[in-house]
Amino acid sequence: MSLFANNIFDKYAVVSTANDLSQTGLNNGVLLRYYRQAVLNPRTIGIEGSIKFW
Repeated sequence: MSLFANNIFDKYAVVSTANDLSQTGLNNGVLLRYYRQAVLNPRTIGIEGSIKFW
């Protein structure tokens, strides 16, 4: 049995940024680019257990 916790202070954080190629456009001949951001998962707390059969 084990107890685990991730992001225990429930902080909002951007962990990566990338070009969003699904949304592009032109504005007066200028290519518009959009970016997407991935954020940290919210607080997660749990108990994990395993059984080993011989």
